[in-house]
Amino acid sequence: MKKLLLIILSMLVMFSCDTDSTLTTEPTLMSMEQNTINPGELPMPMIVGGTEVDPACPDCKYPFMVSVQWTGNWGGHYCGGSLVREDWVITAAHCMQGESTSGTVVKIGLHNVNGTTGSETRYIDEIIIHPNYNSNSLNNDYALLHLTQPSSFEPIQLVTDDSHDEEPVMSTVMGWGATSSGGWSSNTLLEVDVPIDDSCGSIGNQVTNNMICAGDSNGGEDSCQGDSGGPLIMTNDEGEYELIGIVSWGYG
Repeated sequence: MKKLLLIILSMLVMFSCDTDSTLTTEPTLMSMEQNTINPGELPMPMIVGGTEVDPACPDCKYPFMVSVQWTGNWGGHYCGGSLVREDWVITAAHCMQGESTSGTVVKIGLHNVNGTTGSETRYIDEIIIHPNYNSNSLNNDYALLHLTQPSSFEPIQLVTDDSHDEEPVMSTVMGWGATSSGGWSSNTLLEVDVPIDDSCGSIGNQVTNNMICAGDSNGGEDSCQGDSGGPLIMTNDEGEYELIGIVSWGYG
């Protein structure tokens, strides 16, 4: 558990979910929990300008994609996640703060978030929030969820090579989040390609060494509310997917 937590120490991704490139003065969290964000606190993400994932589950293009859901009468999707071991899911810490194992389930193998043939529901028996998570800055915004039963879906591998860190990278983010800022969420899994932005635009003073920025300076393609905790991935030289970040917060 601790070894895995340390491996993912450097993965955090920040987006804006606006459809243009104008920055607002306050950042947005990317879960479906619409908390009020004050200056100095940081915001939530959705898939903006994306396309429907193809092939869809049950012939999953992204078999590691997870929907984190509340249980009970008011249940449903509120954050994304990634299957990183057969019995471990990684998501954002701000998605799990104040949540309980009994009030949360994960669903794997979904295309339609309300149900897909062949999908799995897994209960969790442990929530590990990064010990250095800061809810104000969202530094170390990671959490691990242990599944009570292993999943049969294929996990995604963590990024394995840092030799290309200084090169331009086109990454992909996916989720069921809102398709415009403050808009409706998507029932079907959407994806969008976003470039890694090493400059982090004009908000570099809020970006820690544990964060990376991704997004189009022209706006229009992004993650948004409901996509928090979901994966930011790249394809390595062998054509395999690698997890390089976790959707956390952004402006827009």
